[in-house]
Parts: sequence; C-alpha cells; structure tokens
Amino acid sequence: MSRRETHTGELLTTKSSRPRVDRVEDGSYKVCVSSAPERGKANRELLTVLASHLGVKKSEISIVRGEKSRNKLIRVEYEA
Repeated sequence: MSRRETHTGELLTTKSSRPRVDRVEDGSYKVCVSSAPERGKANRELLTVLASHLGVKKSEISIVRGEKSRNKLIRVEYEA
C-alpha cells in the first residue's frame, strides 16, 4: 500500500451544543465543536472530530493553514 495525501477546507464553529460535521456544497466541511477557541482546544477537538468522521487516525490529520482562523486548510494522509 502507498501513502496518499489530500487537502480539504474547513469552516470551524466553536462553542456548539454538540460536535458535528456537515458537508458544504463546494466539497468542504463545516465542523462544529463544543470547545472554546482558547489555547488550541478547539483545534484539537476539530482534528479529533474530523478524523473520526473521515475514518482516519488522528495522527494522519493536521492543520496546514488557519491555526488562529475559522477557515482552515486540513491535510489528511492515509494508506491507500
């Protein structure tokens, strides 16, 4: 098997009543997390929620751009 990589755009919404992932028309995702955007808590929850939704390990997903923004670029590396 070989390693594959893909990038996806995300819009993060914090302080949601429950975590969820919604697909947007342009192919990106809107991810809602319950954590507040302080000290990286929301980003860590984003990676956990999105990894679970995509069926990949948390170690295979990372934020490429947008650490301090609602709009993020996410890299997903996986075995194909």
